[in-house]
Amino acid sequence: MIPVLSRWGLRHHARHPLRSGLAALGIAVGIGLLVSVQSTLHSATSAFEASADALLGKADCVVRGGPDGVPVEALATLATMPSVVAAPVVEGLMRAGEPAGQTVRYLGIDPFVEPLVRPWAAQFASRDEERSKAADAGSGIGRLVPEASTFAANRATIARLPIGSDGALALFGGGVQQRAILVAELATDDAALDDVLLVDIATAQEWSGKPRRVDRIDVAFSEGADVNSLRARLANSFPSLRVEEAGFRASFSELTAAFRSNLEALGLLALLVGAFLVHAAMRASVAKRQVEFALLSAIGGGAARIGRVVATEAIVLGLIGSMLGCAIGIAGAQWLVEPMVRSLNDHFATFSLHGVETSPWLLCGALALGPCAALLASWMPMREAMASPPRAVFVQGRMPVAQRATVPWLALPLFAIGCAMLAFAGRAVAVAHGGMMLSLVGIAMFAPFAVERVLALAAHFLRRMGPFSAYVARSACAARSRVGASVAALVLAVGITTGIGAMVQSFRASVTSWLTEVIPADVYVSLPGGIDERAQGSLDAASLRALEAAVPAHLRSTYRPMRVASRVGAGSLEESHATASSLSPRTLAALPLLEGGDEGRAAFFRGDGVIATEPLAARLSLRVGSMVEIATDDGVRSARVVGIERHYRNPRGEWMLPLRWFPALSPESMGLECMDGETAEQLEARVRNAVRDLPQSLVTSTRESIERTSMKVFDRTFAITDALRLLCIAIAALGIWSSFLSLQLDRQQEIGILRALGATPGNAAFLVLGQTALLGAAAGLLALPVGAFLGYVLSTVINRGSFGWTLQSFVLPTGLLVDAMALALASATCAGLWPAWKIARMAPAAALREE
Repeated sequence: MIPVLSRWGLRHHARHPLRSGLAALGIAVGIGLLVSVQSTLHSATSAFEASADALLGKADCVVRGGPDGVPVEALATLATMPSVVAAPVVEGLMRAGEPAGQTVRYLGIDPFVEPLVRPWAAQFASRDEERSKAADAGSGIGRLVPEASTFAANRATIARLPIGSDGALALFGGGVQQRAILVAELATDDAALDDVLLVDIATAQEWSGKPRRVDRIDVAFSEGADVNSLRARLANSFPSLRVEEAGFRASFSELTAAFRSNLEALGLLALLVGAFLVHAAMRASVAKRQVEFALLSAIGGGAARIGRVVATEAIVLGLIGSMLGCAIGIAGAQWLVEPMVRSLNDHFATFSLHGVETSPWLLCGALALGPCAALLASWMPMREAMASPPRAVFVQGRMPVAQRATVPWLALPLFAIGCAMLAFAGRAVAVAHGGMMLSLVGIAMFAPFAVERVLALAAHFLRRMGPFSAYVARSACAARSRVGASVAALVLAVGITTGIGAMVQSFRASVTSWLTEVIPADVYVSLPGGIDERAQGSLDAASLRALEAAVPAHLRSTYRPMRVASRVGAGSLEESHATASSLSPRTLAALPLLEGGDEGRAAFFRGDGVIATEPLAARLSLRVGSMVEIATDDGVRSARVVGIERHYRNPRGEWMLPLRWFPALSPESMGLECMDGETAEQLEARVRNAVRDLPQSLVTSTRESIERTSMKVFDRTFAITDALRLLCIAIAALGIWSSFLSLQLDRQQEIGILRALGATPGNAAFLVLGQTALLGAAAGLLALPVGAFLGYVLSTVINRGSFGWTLQSFVLPTGLLVDAMALALASATCAGLWPAWKIARMAPAAALREE
């Protein structure tokens, strides 16, 4: 049962639903952002890692080689070992239906040993009776063997793929079209196997272009065998192979940790705005009921009971906001999943996600977070309610006692502690986010007092325009105690919007400048597809001959993206992105090295060292001269870091390796430079003519088109951020509208007196709009330094700590500041339109009537 006093307090909010509802909505937006981001990323992580676990099966360890894979001869060695089951695997990505179609993963297996490692691979439901009879009747997996280019998939995958009536499916990968036939359906509905095509290993080797190699060998032990005996057996014949634990891989949670934390920080910023709206709602509620609280105190209610009443109200508001936020988060996750997965595919790993699951524990945490934030936000109003003096009962006319201005004694220490945390955060992202939040809380606490000083200064200058104009400014200044929290929320919202905008603009300017350095060639030729698809493909012999004939060697740069295992110091091997390259003199000279300079460029050209990108160097604490071990096809190779490259493409970072270290690998792309007197358009046309009739499809692009495409990816990555920050400012605008509406309606008697003294309805409307415009202008002015501070922190501290990126410059465009000022002024002015219209239409007698 809810106590009588608490029910009385909740009824007050029920009679004033607008302000309380908007406060709950502010909490809901922050909670909704956190739930949607967490749900989407949790679902992506679960889908990615469940798929990896399903594809790994019951393997105890994995045998790996260099980027070119494991030679098939190693299988014969493993086959002679008792108590060892060796299952070779070839994996790859292709597009189904058309070159830009749905991404699917094919898994090439040996049908005769596969069920011992992955039992689900033997669970088939027939799709074709004729093929079933022709295949091995004792094993459903044998249906993959009789014909080449046949596959099996689960029911969900089959339903999504554009499979013809004859079971044929067109697949595109490595610039070549393949035709596959569906012959069986996996009798499992495991979502981890969605978008996976199960094929015979010979088919997978043909698709990948590696007839004598496999990507890895999954090994399962029975009694009498272990990892050490396996390592000893392989060390003699295949010293370049590595035996790793079955779970060796960077988890998806680790890959996306910085991306996740930054989006969560945005949700916490929105929650902070919502908390100030709750503060504003509770303070207005306490101000309206000071006489009632004083009466309760006079009849022996006690401060503790009054405090519990206000605390209950805040908790209920927070709980309502949390419940609404959970609903918004679940719905928002469905909207967020597509752009989120697209961004993750752009930067981390290629995978598919067809649905979002929300953890019950996440919802429980979200339901608790809202009431906690609301309770903290109501601390000051609770103290004011508990301090209501009994003498307030006897105030003439039962007018509420004015609220006592609270000295912002906590603002400066909080801001100082936050700045200290930012200064010493380094790579500790949680510390940086905590420092940013503390700094913003300190700023928000100081904002109402700063607004009061700005309005007092405005009143001094407006005095020259007449007593009524000065009165407008003074009345706005006097209203600070009633609308201060809402103004603080508006300052925060506009500051957050400006700060994020400044960070994005600074990042964009840095990326634009970086692209001109990192893409010095005039025309680029590559395989179609994303980075993970291209990493497994290569230019075939015919394509290489055509390109080498078209452009001289000193005008060509070759690239081969790949994944390599690397180790720094005594740490364990870690899989990382890498690009093996052979650079032309012009491309090498343009390489944007932060450390190493010309000496590092020369060493890399000779093949005497590796280059680490800035995010990788920051993550692994690398400097020029650091030693690293790289797993190549000839074994693990020690090398010196000869340069640190400025790099914004991969947030996890990558290695740049000499292509001569991998003689068995063909490049995947080339950068081609114009000859004397030739334009990029002429070179592109000449190259297209040279590769037009080749069986392998290639993509040719000029430097300008690559820059445009790269910026589209950049804009797509930050599209989510833009949408969320606009939502944040919308909620703050609604909150200040609620505050101004309540303020003006509470001052009806003041307006009535002015009307009785001769003020016209236009004067009354001008008073209301003038107050709101002045408060909005003051909030806008304060939001400008807040936005600049937040933008600088995001650009130089948060980005550096999260990703290791150092932006070339911090940009604060004038247009962004103008937009911020206009946004604050427009939000506040629009908030006063309806109160002004209502006040102007009110009769003076009605306004002066006693309650």
